[in-house]
Amino acid sequence: MATAVVMPKMGMTMEEGTIVRWFKREGERVEKGEPLLEIMTDKVSMDIEAPASGMLRGVTAGPNVTVPVAQVIAYVVSPGESVPGLPVPAAAAVAAEHSVASAPQAAVAGEPIAVSPLARRLAREAGLDLGTMRGTGPAGRIVEADVKAALGAQARAAAAGPQEEGAPAPPPGIAAAQVAGPVASQAQPAAPVAGRTVPLTGRRKTMAQRMALSASIPQFALGVDADMTQAEQARGTCSPTAMLVRVVAHALQHHPMVNAYFAEGNVRLNDEVNIGVAVSVDDGLVVPVVKNAGARRLLALDAETRDLAERARSGKLSIDEVTGATFTIYNLGMFGIEEFRAPINPPEVAILAVARITPKPVAVEDGVVVRPVLHLVVSADHRVLDGATVATFLVEVKHMLENPYLLF
Repeated sequence: MATAVVMPKMGMTMEEGTIVRWFKREGERVEKGEPLLEIMTDKVSMDIEAPASGMLRGVTAGPNVTVPVAQVIAYVVSPGESVPGLPVPAAAAVAAEHSVASAPQAAVAGEPIAVSPLARRLAREAGLDLGTMRGTGPAGRIVEADVKAALGAQARAAAAGPQEEGAPAPPPGIAAAQVAGPVASQAQPAAPVAGRTVPLTGRRKTMAQRMALSASIPQFALGVDADMTQAEQARGTCSPTAMLVRVVAHALQHHPMVNAYFAEGNVRLNDEVNIGVAVSVDDGLVVPVVKNAGARRLLALDAETRDLAERARSGKLSIDEVTGATFTIYNLGMFGIEEFRAPINPPEVAILAVARITPKPVAVEDGVVVRPVLHLVVSADHRVLDGATVATFLVEVKHMLENPYLLF
């Protein structure tokens, strides 16, 4: 009996998913549990396993196609079995156009490269050009072993010294510039070519849609400076992000209107304080969520925020780890930004923009001293919040940062 492959519902809020790529061709043999396709939700990308063993038939949607949850996108059938209700030639044409070749092959210029999240991270850290590598994973996907093999070949080539004329070419997967030595290996990835059209797909397409929705919301912003002298001492080895999450969670417990959702003309006050922490990744932003942050100690928050950020960059977050935020913190201080305003992430009603800590002169009693100062800006939904409500929330955040021992 034919087994339907459907767009899965990976979380309570997921309504649709976008197909990134198929790892199998129309008519190719698949085994139950092996990766069949990669999808992207508005939060994360993930591999979907084959629900049964058999032949892949009736593929109805290719890469960059967005499909509602529970919609059938293909079937796994037994040899000789027909696809229910679908003309096989038309389905085969769709699959032939959009599927990824199954044999290992070098990337073709202009074509998307199938890469596992871990392999992508390893290659980025090592400065390897994925476009020159050959994948040995399913459907020619570049996997961790391919990157490690390329690194090994690069190390051997570097140890051997400059090649003489007529010497054999570098192994597949290593660009000539990467064999030339340490200086060449530090070259930055190529910038987008001027005049080229880059389509919005995947996470960036979702981000564009959500920011268009955010732009339709009447928003206002309030900012304040916080003296971080005491906070920098109190956090010890913990990250500034962990300290911010701890302080913001504390303040949100006292200001439930800032920890609310606005949807369908109603305001819902959330029972929990779940703080999203925006993390920059290759193709946009991911916002992992620290659940029940108001009940967490600083050391626990530090461990969790570091772990979530690392797994966000390596593409290992689950859908549950990126859903359910009631308030978001967006920190660009590590880029040297001194002030900015972040757009609200609906249905949340506020977001905190965090800039860099900057030495500034501060009046203390009868003198002036230089102190580490952090600039904070809250953007708020004016349909729900007024200036006084946001101001009292922001003043409490400032007070707790300047007197962090009150938290303990």
